[in-house]
Amino acid sequence: MRFLVTGATGYVGSRLVTALLADGHQVLAAGRSLARLRRLVWLDDVTPLAGALRTSLDILITLTPKVLTV
Repeated sequence: MRFLVTGATGYVGSRLVTALLADGHQVLAAGRSLARLRRLVWLDDVTPLAGALRTSLDILITLTPKVLTV
């Protein structure tokens, strides 16, 4: 399955990403900072999404290209 994890650079989100990858899932990891995403050991195993997802339009603009290509 594919999962979108918002807050992937935070405490809970980063552990959720790790668990999902360990179970063999595909993960889209969203965080406000690309620099913080780059520091995580699983970056090469996920589709990173950097930016604030505050509105429905933000989500649509950010996710549409990633969802269609994953």
